[in-house]
Amino acid sequence: MSIQNHLSQGTKTVIVMVGLPARGKSTIAEQICRCDPKHSRIFNAGQKRRQLERAGTDASLELKEQIFDMADPGCVETRDEIAMRTLVELLDWLQESDNHKIGIFDATNSTLKRRKLILSTLEERATTMPLNFVFLEVIVDSKDILEEHLYWKVRHSDDYKHLSDKDWCLSDFQSRMRQYETVYETIDDQEISAYQKSMERPFSISILKVRNRFDQCFFYGEEAPAFIHYMLFAWRRRRFLETRRHLATLRDPREMIVRV
Repeated sequence: MSIQNHLSQGTKTVIVMVGLPARGKSTIAEQICRCDPKHSRIFNAGQKRRQLERAGTDASLELKEQIFDMADPGCVETRDEIAMRTLVELLDWLQESDNHKIGIFDATNSTLKRRKLILSTLEERATTMPLNFVFLEVIVDSKDILEEHLYWKVRHSDDYKHLSDKDWCLSDFQSRMRQYETVYETIDDQEISAYQKSMERPFSISILKVRNRFDQCFFYGEEAPAFIHYMLFAWRRRRFLETRRHLATLRDPREMIVRV
């Protein structure tokens, strides 16, 4: 499938993933890219962290073993710096070519402080190219789905797939996840409104929340880019066919979103 006809002429889109670990953010990011790989690219903060860890040559970053310790200000600062480097690479890529249309920032971005850093960076770049901004928060509160994601993570994640002791991997990842849970702040329209009021040049920001593999979708803020509705339609159709095994009577994709 292609989303070319649903892309605004001349306008670039930044999709910022939000959510706790093992909620399916990267999977959804990959689904977006598959809709139009020619114009889309994922920028993953976890991959950037692993690159820096392997290189071990960046004196400006102190990569500690306990980098996921949310109580350590130094670790928080390091993670934020890695995230901002990843975001800047995304924005540079969007600006390189007219064919670069959709940049997906794949990270937890799960605190108000982190999202303020993101919006401040985006605001600076919005003066040099027309941009749409979409926060896409992925929520999983189904124990069955979360358990499935956890076991997939320790078998396939680049942090764990090379390790043989999967019991240790699971324990380590659950510990990491608990760290994120202590500081997690869901995103809402009040947060975005407060930031827009402080902007010198306010721009439109959309929020899409996906719960339990598209069983529920909620939309806040300005009208999302047209291709978001197109992709949501495709996701929901595939999800229905996977679970029902017969053709759904599909409604307009805009009706599938609950506006809040």
